Amino acid sequence: MPRPLALIGFTVFFSLAIFMQLGWYAACAAVGLALLMFMLCCAVKRLRSSVYCISALSAAAAGLLFLGCMQFSYYPAMDLAGSTLPIRAQLADLPVYQYGKVYYTVKTQEINGEKQELKLRLVLVNPLDADLTDDISGTVTFYALGAHEAGSLKIYQSGNTYLGAYSMTEMQVTPKAQKSAWHRVLQLRAHILQGIDARVPGEAGGLVKALLLGERSGLSDKTRQVFSDTGVAHIVSVSGLHLAVWALFLFRICEALRLNRRVSALLSCGFILLFMALAGFNYAVVRSGLMMLMLMLGHVFAREADTLTNLSLALLVLCVQFPFSAGNTGLQLSAAATLGLILLQQKIERPVLERAQSCFGKHKWLYRPVKYLWSLTAATLAATLPTLPLIALTFGRIPLLAVPANIALLGASSLCMLLGGFVGLLPLSAAGNALASPLSALGALLSRYILRAAEWLGGLRWATVPADTPAMLLWLTAALALIGLALLLYRKSGKALTRLTALLCSGLFCIAAAADGFISAKTLELYLANSENGIILCLKQYQRGLLFLSGGEDSFFFLTDALRLLNRAQLQTLDALLLPRNTRAANETAAHLAASVRPAQVLAQRAAAPLDMLLPPESILVQSRRNFTALRDASVSFVGEETRGYAYIQSEAGTVLLLFYPGSDTAQIPEAWRSADIAVCRGTPPEGLDYSRFGLVVCVGGEKGRIERQILTASGARAVSAAETGTLQLTLRGGKLAARVLN
Repeated sequence: MPRPLALIGFTVFFSLAIFMQLGWYAACAAVGLALLMFMLCCAVKRLRSSVYCISALSAAAAGLLFLGCMQFSYYPAMDLAGSTLPIRAQLADLPVYQYGKVYYTVKTQEINGEKQELKLRLVLVNPLDADLTDDISGTVTFYALGAHEAGSLKIYQSGNTYLGAYSMTEMQVTPKAQKSAWHRVLQLRAHILQGIDARVPGEAGGLVKALLLGERSGLSDKTRQVFSDTGVAHIVSVSGLHLAVWALFLFRICEALRLNRRVSALLSCGFILLFMALAGFNYAVVRSGLMMLMLMLGHVFAREADTLTNLSLALLVLCVQFPFSAGNTGLQLSAAATLGLILLQQKIERPVLERAQSCFGKHKWLYRPVKYLWSLTAATLAATLPTLPLIALTFGRIPLLAVPANIALLGASSLCMLLGGFVGLLPLSAAGNALASPLSALGALLSRYILRAAEWLGGLRWATVPADTPAMLLWLTAALALIGLALLLYRKSGKALTRLTALLCSGLFCIAAAADGFISAKTLELYLANSENGIILCLKQYQRGLLFLSGGEDSFFFLTDALRLLNRAQLQTLDALLLPRNTRAANETAAHLAASVRPAQVLAQRAAAPLDMLLPPESILVQSRRNFTALRDASVSFVGEETRGYAYIQSEAGTVLLLFYPGSDTAQIPEAWRSADIAVCRGTPPEGLDYSRFGLVVCVGGEKGRIERQILTASGARAVSAAETGTLQLTLRGGKLAARVLN
């Protein structure tokens, strides 16, 4: 059997990825079915050495790995959620400063006096006076990460960080006399980041840090969204691309120094290990690092490496060590892109280059730029095609400009990353600053070019299209049917229909995108999340949105839920951010979003702290009443006063009434508003309204919302509770309502 390791590695990886999506019971069923299939293959003589036998055994092994990790790692950690216990732990990474708090990654040594190793995300108000890898101790309260949102849960699980913790008392720090090798690596990482911060300020420096080490805390939420929409988010997630650029750069230096090939390979192995450590051993860089180590060791021992086997073996090593890693989106995209490069790049590249060679072969000055551009295009196409289904399923959208965006930005990002490495490594001294000055100036210029180009591309009307609308799902079904038919005809007759299939798929896609755009223009979407006694609500019409923030208790959770909701809504423009009442959580969230998402206006009841301290006064419109036009054709009437708070949105698609105060005075609500298609109530629905007249009533507010939903249902109203459903997407089209739970 050719490449048995490749079969085993890919089967284990894909099986674990499916189990991460479907959960415990699916894994149990899959193990049973796989073992039955394995026994059947063993019973039938001609199947004993077949692909089916090895695939079944690999799938069963993957299922047992997943179940074991759940039983002996995840569930014991979840038993600690909600408890307050003393811990002793070690700092494991550099602190991250966000949302007015400090976040530490720690590894516990003891919990409640018993030896227990666990990776925690520790949240503190004030930073610790501690060095990297020092020991800390104190009493903390544990909470489950991602417990209320399936997407977040998978992210935390795949990172082997199941619990967060916070402390209301001061943590004790115990310095370590003997520093480990990991401490030295973290010191070097901190030195590089400090050097970039000092020499390339602002978001340009934040992009350089993201390109070099994957440190994305310096990028605004809007920039991250733009990179995602244009299909270039991989440039700020350290993976094989970054490692390949550095390895090629080092290899060229070794060639220039005329070093022996084996010596060059060994030096490259050492550098690869160091880079993996500096990047924090994230899964994508570990995958690519293992592949490159196997490639370099092949040079050392004069053995030719098989890239497909190397990829599967790297994935197998990761899955055995960290079974949940298969659910990591970055690793899935990295593996899919690498598989596309291995299988498709040469097939896409060769025919065009052969034609170019025959046309321009005698004129190298013409042939070389054509070869470079087409090689880059072929590599981008080969890496993009396998990742598109994953992007569509994970992020709910398809970046149409991924290929031109990658061609425009990849070269600049690679050079910017190399310059950032030298800028960060040079010492913070007069001599170091003098040497770094021209490099940092060029790096800043390239960084600003990348930011501006991505922002311009992301702002184009068709930069991205939603992948979960009826039109796009029909296109996907038709495209898969056409590809399947083409493969069947090729198998039967040997006739390739690649060009015809590609043309038909492209034509159908254009029709689906145009139909989707027409339908979206006549649709009003409402995204709603229940967050810690608060309401986060986004109204969307054709990529434009309005965001309402009301109530909330903890600023961190409120902001996290708001960012998650905006990511689900996939807006290109935020017309307005409205605050019916100035709670601290809503104010801090609004200030952060105003700086990162940049709404056209912020409308608040009053400019209260900390909103007035975090934003300039001219950017806050303080009005208790306002009527304005937003989105595509929606008229908004907003009232935010001490005794009442509500808003009414009317568009061609339908009407929505938002009631922000549980005891709001409803006497002055106009008659037309009292029969809106959707009514949203925070807490107890205000008295004085006949809720059976509304098409749907959404109750927000934890246990109280559940009780109010039952009362309204009993009185004849059609009602749902956001606390029971989680994040909701409500769609209005011509007064017709459709509801969808996003969790």
